[in-house]
Amino acid sequence: MQRWDNFGNAVQRNVLGTGPDLQFVTLGPFPNIPAQALADQQLQLPKACKFIMLASITGVWQNSSLYMHFLPLGKTYPIAPAPGAQQINPTGLENWFPFWNGISSGAAMTKMGLYYKFKKPMPQTIYFDIGAENGAGQFAITFAVGNDVAKIASFMPNQVPMP
Repeated sequence: MQRWDNFGNAVQRNVLGTGPDLQFVTLGPFPNIPAQALADQQLQLPKACKFIMLASITGVWQNSSLYMHFLPLGKTYPIAPAPGAQQINPTGLENWFPFWNGISSGAAMTKMGLYYKFKKPMPQTIYFDIGAENGAGQFAITFAVGNDVAKIASFMPNQVPMP
């Protein structure tokens, strides 16, 4: 429980202005989306950041694929042929960072807490391709971003410690 206590304390210090450099930014909310993957969904970061962590994602979308990239890829995706069908099928040529590939192991919360840390700041505008393998409907995705966020993320359970 210590890890979560530290995480909560770090977030509380940030809210009070005494903690690490941390902001939350939300992609969406999206209206009632059909069972079709979304390409090149733009997210504007509040400032240049070296760190991004998936903090929260709505219900059924938790097991759908999620890929981050720094430039629009221009991909198009068809409506899923059946519920649970893989919607984003990588070709091996994509310049993206996967948060989740959409192949569910039955653990809906698995990808929350996953993060990327870069040596140099990311562009302030980043993009996501989002699958709808596990259903459709309204959803939102929230990320924690910043430069000192690693101090918080290192307390997340089931994550590789950051150097």
